[in-house]
Amino acid sequence: MGARDRAIYADELRGVRLYVEPTPPGSDLDDTWTYRRTVTSMAYIAPGGSWNSPEHSSGIQILRRYDIDGNGNFTGPLEDLGLRYVRGFNDPGWWNLKRRGWLVDGLRIRIPAGPTGHWYGVDTRLIDTTAAPTYEQVLLLQIDYSDKGNPNDDVAWDNLTYEIEFPAQVLPQEPLLLSDGVVIDLDGSRIPNAWEVALPSGGTEFSGYMDIWFSPRGNVVGDAAAAGLMHFYVCDREDSYKLKEAWVATGNSPPNPFVPLDEIDSSTQTWVSAHTEGVFVPRDRRIVSLFSQTGAVSVSPVNALDDLNMDGIADDPFRFAETGEAAK
Repeated sequence: MGARDRAIYADELRGVRLYVEPTPPGSDLDDTWTYRRTVTSMAYIAPGGSWNSPEHSSGIQILRRYDIDGNGNFTGPLEDLGLRYVRGFNDPGWWNLKRRGWLVDGLRIRIPAGPTGHWYGVDTRLIDTTAAPTYEQVLLLQIDYSDKGNPNDDVAWDNLTYEIEFPAQVLPQEPLLLSDGVVIDLDGSRIPNAWEVALPSGGTEFSGYMDIWFSPRGNVVGDAAAAGLMHFYVCDREDSYKLKEAWVATGNSPPNPFVPLDEIDSSTQTWVSAHTEGVFVPRDRRIVSLFSQTGAVSVSPVNALDDLNMDGIADDPFRFAETGEAAK
């Protein structure tokens, strides 16, 4: 991967961001469901830097409770979230960051700053950019602060340092485009769980920040490293759309991973009968695997022969990738 070579050459973190293919205007529901689940373009990225407490601002507090509306009563709907309130003083700059689009939900904050601190996701809902910035500004942590402090005090910790990690910056090179008609089908891939986001209405969608970072040593770091071995299902766009649309039309969500067999007989697999009266044969496809410990990439054929469930979907599509068989 080019991002790995760039990290080694620059002796700095470099990465690649995968972009979910947008839904074309006027698409119906099935098209909308399938388009948002494939990747056709990528871009190289570099670290975006960080934000620390300005010189004019003092350290932050970790609060157990916070009087959001200023009425002296701890009765609001957010008052009992636990040890998640981060209060900054003397205009810590968070209002301006959010207004400029640099501070968004899900960014990471490390408290205290430096290697001894812990990382937390942030929630910016308490910063109102439609009103003037206030002296005090409050962020929410997405999980409780790790050290509970004194359980009898509303202020659990005082005068702490912090650093907020900005989103990655896209490097000025041309975007990386897959060949025409080729997609990475995320529903047929094994990717980090953090890349798939649950929707309130049910179902899932994929994150706009599917980033793979490489260290100067060439190994994968960050959230993607936790996945260990990643498999990307590279296939024909038309096959990906048609087969998933046909499956979704039955009223069921596709199994995970969704990798069809090499031959699908419509006489026994009625869900595919809308696209063929005989045997549906998907076009050429491959599994591209990324080993996080080394950064190595391999290409393997799909193991699309096993079908113990008799549903037309491969049960173990990544077996060749994991046993070492290479693509011919």
